Amino acid sequence: MAREISSLCPPHAEIGEIRWCTSLAAHPLGKIDLLDDQARLEKVATFSPYHIAHIGQHQLMPVLWRWIESESLITFVKGAGLISLNQDEGGATVGVKHAHSGTTAYRADWLIGADGANSSVREMLGVSMEGPVLAHMASVFFSADLDSVLAKPRPLLSWIYNPDFCGVLIKHFDDHYILMSPFITQEQEMVRLGASYWSRMIPKVIGADVPFQIRTQGNWSMATQLAQVFRKGRVMLVGDAAHRFPHTGGFGLNSGVQDAQNLAWKLAAVQESRATESLLDSYEAERKPVVALFAEQSVSNHFKLDEVTNHLNITNRGLMSATKAFETAPIKWLPSKLKGRFADALMKLAFSKTRQLTETSARAHELRSRIAQAVPGQLEHFLSTGLEFGYAYSGGLVIPERSMQPKVGAGVVDYQPTTWPGCRLPHALISRGGVEIPLLYVIDKRKFSLITHDDVGWAQALLCLPLPYVSELVLIVAVPSKAEDRAELVSLFEVGEHGAILVRPDGHVAWRTTLPGMNAVGDLEQVVRKLTVSYRRKIASAVVA
Repeated sequence: MAREISSLCPPHAEIGEIRWCTSLAAHPLGKIDLLDDQARLEKVATFSPYHIAHIGQHQLMPVLWRWIESESLITFVKGAGLISLNQDEGGATVGVKHAHSGTTAYRADWLIGADGANSSVREMLGVSMEGPVLAHMASVFFSADLDSVLAKPRPLLSWIYNPDFCGVLIKHFDDHYILMSPFITQEQEMVRLGASYWSRMIPKVIGADVPFQIRTQGNWSMATQLAQVFRKGRVMLVGDAAHRFPHTGGFGLNSGVQDAQNLAWKLAAVQESRATESLLDSYEAERKPVVALFAEQSVSNHFKLDEVTNHLNITNRGLMSATKAFETAPIKWLPSKLKGRFADALMKLAFSKTRQLTETSARAHELRSRIAQAVPGQLEHFLSTGLEFGYAYSGGLVIPERSMQPKVGAGVVDYQPTTWPGCRLPHALISRGGVEIPLLYVIDKRKFSLITHDDVGWAQALLCLPLPYVSELVLIVAVPSKAEDRAELVSLFEVGEHGAILVRPDGHVAWRTTLPGMNAVGDLEQVVRKLTVSYRRKIASAVVA
């Protein structure tokens, strides 16, 4: 599946440029090229067996659907919607309405609500979202051949500022684009007129009259919100159903996948009677702080854009204030048409200074210069490798250390690979049966993996461990695919030649030691007991006996 998704993505040379401009055809006011730093690119390539993917939802969803349909363990029901949800101590029952064939009731031990920002599952649970709405957005999805306007590679993102339109244009590989702009109230033209409004605006954004086809359009609210709880009884919330971020940072899909990955091994352990239901309590405890951090960064990125646009008297903070004002008396009492005209006039006034961007005066030159100088400061908005790879868990399934997590700077832009407990095990290539394979691929999906360079020492240590604890572990010997890479692998693991790393089924480090196996066997026994005694029935009874 990863290979199929990668085949639909543009070459990396085409996804590096972020541009600020008056139209796509115009000379940029400022830009960030994510491909400029070759040393950084080479380093990022060592963090994962896969490269970053930029793919439109219209391309991704058919791929995911095909893979789901081909999985024999999944019953994939299409063309249906949730109409009821009830749960008891034994499971959950959902009522589903089919588009053409009535309704069906489904019974399951557990229910995962992965149904998006407007989650019906969350609503039926009575779980509220906590946090503010930052802006209301309108968007249009369209296709156009722009070769005559701007040669490839075209910018990945173009922040457009002109007297008629302010917003962002997102490019996809297949000549499809998403254009987004904020609005203050539903009565404004861009909401009321829909396709006719966008048909007027798209040529102004492109900067030329070229044929285009509108595919879809819609309105949505940009918010930073977390669900009050991520689990209620037999129901868990994941992805946008559990948390909403601004699009400024690109954490939405990634965080949803992380939610599912954190939950999967725990749910499997419960279903296979290897753990009690209390293990599932760790899902929210681990994920909520991480997504709160992502939300904080997304909001910071959103408002940091003001450093560029405040020179135009356009700011996201001002937009948020105006939006709140229109939802508050006395403005909200205005007749709908008057309120819409008022909002359109207000935004037109706010955009007026953008006229100077195309002028030739000294004042206009100074304005363009200030914008250009502010653009490089936006880097962490578009490059957040440190957060993407460096997020860490804490709590009962991680044995903490007194040291601080190693980070590069603030830990946002650049990633420091580390085996610090709670972090994801860094990517490394090892030899497995004479074949080079990513280390994360051999992590056991049910038990804790004990990773070491010292196979003899730790094999002896495990012989001294009580049997119930040994049954929880899988020993993995990390042998580099090339002998000359051994020193680099030892350095990456941060536990020396004879230490070991204990890794959870989801690939996150639970504990580590620099001690040789026979010196650390007592510590390992205590660690396994602490990690498992709260939810493993077999271990708990063995300890009591």
